[in-house]
Amino acid sequence: MRCILKILLIYLTVAPLALAIELRLTEKGDFREIFDSGLRPIRLSGMSDSAVFVRTVPISLKISDKVYPEFKAKRVSIDVVKDHLMAGITVYGEQKLTIDEASAMAIKWGVDKSLLGNADLENFAWSVVPKNDKWRVNAGFVSSYNVEKPLIFRLSLSWKRSFKEMEMHQGLLPPPPGY
Repeated sequence: MRCILKILLIYLTVAPLALAIELRLTEKGDFREIFDSGLRPIRLSGMSDSAVFVRTVPISLKISDKVYPEFKAKRVSIDVVKDHLMAGITVYGEQKLTIDEASAMAIKWGVDKSLLGNADLENFAWSVVPKNDKWRVNAGFVSSYNVEKPLIFRLSLSWKRSFKEMEMHQGLLPPPPGY
């Protein structure tokens, strides 16, 4: 019986981590990266033909061999343009956060604690990857409209595309080839 309890405890500790989707994204921003990571976005009626989303999924972000802390995403919105290229992704965390919880999360994501002292976290954001001419990856917080837990984590990725690349996909967006 004791052995079964140990196995159950190990399973309950490790299993939730194994269920997280590792979102592996690159400067290229190919829509295939979403599918290769294991996400299967859907389109809701009334949305534009180029916008898809995923609901409530635990994810971690992997960029250039660096894996960022896991969190549960309530919504992942993805804008796709011509040739299955992504224009942007916005990820909203599921959990409403207190100021202290948001500060702790920012520190886990690499923000220097000294920057958080008197910061208005609702308007605080930081760059996750160094700025370059291919893409931007920023993290920060938005209002949850809750007095006790006023913040929600938000991750924003945008690719710099030429005007020609920004042409919208015509008709319903199919999955990338092979999916």
